[in-house]
Amino acid sequence: MEGIIKKSSQLLFCFIVTITINLFATANLFAADYLEVVDKNISFQWKINGSNLDVILKAKTAGWVGVGFEPSMAMKDAHFIIGFIQNNKATIEDHFGTGINQHQAITALGGKDSISNKSGKLEKGETTLNFTIPLKASDKYHKNLDTGKDVVVLLAYSDKTSLLRKHPFYASYSINLKSGAKKLLKHSK
Repeated sequence: MEGIIKKSSQLLFCFIVTITINLFATANLFAADYLEVVDKNISFQWKINGSNLDVILKAKTAGWVGVGFEPSMAMKDAHFIIGFIQNNKATIEDHFGTGINQHQAITALGGKDSISNKSGKLEKGETTLNFTIPLKASDKYHKNLDTGKDVVVLLAYSDKTSLLRKHPFYASYSINLKSGAKKLLKHSK
């Protein structure tokens, strides 16, 4: 009887160790699916998901956080996704760079919101936005994001929730969305 109990205990221990290892491997595999750029207090994570780009955007702020793609100059002509959390609710908007330091909601310009799977949270002073955008442009306010070529990506955040308030931090990168290769282009001081 004592041998059976000992054998059962050993089997149970092996089972628990196997389950634990599998859980950690699965968690690391999920995290490894996303590529990432981290700059000071902001993080841009992305994953190509068929014809879409899944994004996790984080910044150490209780204000807005945003990402922009493919400007012609400064902010002009960029496709922006910008948002904030207030009262535990995520507000995430589709914007277009109407000038070198201006942007406006795409819906106000006559375009359509292309963002799906919108969610987010504010925890311990860090805003996290999750969303999905198509890799192919649906109108003149959106950008075709070629995953095999370098794409200019703008990152910014503010301590305010007004989406039109100027950002104290920004950075621009040239990023290959497929490989994750990146090069810093410009940075706020």
